[in-house]
Amino acid sequence: MKNGQEGGLLSVVVRVRDEATQLLFEVRRRATASRKTLAVFVVAVVALAGALTGVTVAVLGGGPGVHVVGFDEDRVMRFEQDLVGMGPRWSGTANETHTAEYVAEHFRQAGLSDVRIEDFSRILWEADTAEISIVPYNPLGLTPSLRESPIAFQHKVDFVVQGYSGSRPSPNFRSDLLPFWATGDGSNASHFSGGAGRACIVEWKEASIAGNTAIFTNADAAGCAAVLAHNMVYTEHLDYLPISKGSAVPDTWPNASYPSIPFAAMSKAMGDSIRAHSGWKMRVNFDVTIEPRIIHVVTGDVKGTLDPSRFVMLGAHHDNVYVNRGAVDDATGTATILELAYQLAGTAPKYTIRLATFGGEEQGLLGSRDWRDAHIEEVNASMIAMLQFDMNHVDLERCNNVQFYTNNNDTLPGLQRSHERIVGEHPAYGANYAPTIGWADTSMMGSDMASFAAVGKTAMFAFGCGSWEYHTYLDDIDRVKPESMAYTGQVFASYALSLANG
Repeated sequence: MKNGQEGGLLSVVVRVRDEATQLLFEVRRRATASRKTLAVFVVAVVALAGALTGVTVAVLGGGPGVHVVGFDEDRVMRFEQDLVGMGPRWSGTANETHTAEYVAEHFRQAGLSDVRIEDFSRILWEADTAEISIVPYNPLGLTPSLRESPIAFQHKVDFVVQGYSGSRPSPNFRSDLLPFWATGDGSNASHFSGGAGRACIVEWKEASIAGNTAIFTNADAAGCAAVLAHNMVYTEHLDYLPISKGSAVPDTWPNASYPSIPFAAMSKAMGDSIRAHSGWKMRVNFDVTIEPRIIHVVTGDVKGTLDPSRFVMLGAHHDNVYVNRGAVDDATGTATILELAYQLAGTAPKYTIRLATFGGEEQGLLGSRDWRDAHIEEVNASMIAMLQFDMNHVDLERCNNVQFYTNNNDTLPGLQRSHERIVGEHPAYGANYAPTIGWADTSMMGSDMASFAAVGKTAMFAFGCGSWEYHTYLDDIDRVKPESMAYTGQVFASYALSLANG
């Protein structure tokens, strides 16, 4: 189809959309609670649907008129290093506040106008103490054995706190718990029948596992004293490390109906060790703060010369999960936004280009939802499109795929033209990367553009492959390569500039 006409192409894309949507809804139903993990599943499904129907970059059409936005790879890596150096940018902490201030200062230095940090109060959580060990017991199971030593597991490496976990002080052996292995995937409270008063363990075996919220709620309803998910499906390349995932945000706090038991995910090796030590008990000592805290959204504008009220938004989330420094997820996106602020500040588009970074993404797209709701009249009346960078990074040692997705078929030819112009100026991009440019329901994908797609706006997503370390303690700067940020940044920014001049 490399010589196909635009009308024929779009009919093919519609077929992709229809076929993919059925799969997307199934993925949404069956995937786990983490919205970002949902995005990974969705990307894979949509890419497969596109491949099956023959939609490729080559047939999406092209044309002149794209102004190429520049990109400085050295500078973007300085931003990346600074962001990673701030430590975990977990929302509701001082690190996230400092990150928002850092972004705002660079927006000002770049020359953006109307730079703002907007604060939103949300119920958030933070793990103050998280300790798990297994303790050998005497044959009667009444007191710890002195013949063998307990085995302590390492927080963030062997296990990670999940969602809005409850707390449990465990000062001594009197609070130790017998393990109980659930009979199912945790999607029903009956799977934990017999686990009352024990440390219930559910196995993550396949992609159809129950979501975190269901596991958490059902284990609590069954009377479990703690619940752990044994990872046997995620991060296979890294020996099934524990992966940080969320659960539903409480509507209010304190909330007597919300589960109050400790909740963690553990590595395959840790779960295997627990199973191998039959008769040993578990000591689970968690102190998790849950309270209203502040998250931040930073915006700055390249003002439009014809109608500054209308705007195109380029965004990323500046927070990350608490277990790592978020080098790929999503310092790459935030660093890209910072670099584009310097590149776009000198342009004079007809309509405004608004650059934004959001806090609260990892807890459920909180920052983008709150900002959208606070500006809903402006969004409904004046937002042209929202383009999101989230893990817009490719590890070429592992793969070469880049996904550019949009929920508006009318944008496909323009995205293609932007890609072709960028590759024309940088042939190495064409040699190194295999992009997918296609339709997807971006309201179902787990990043901030979903907040805007949900209210009917054109919303696009740039996402790369190869980030095996996603949501584990290993997501650090060692594997970050600036070229993929430059490629994805230029494609989206150049197209955003075209939209702002439309």
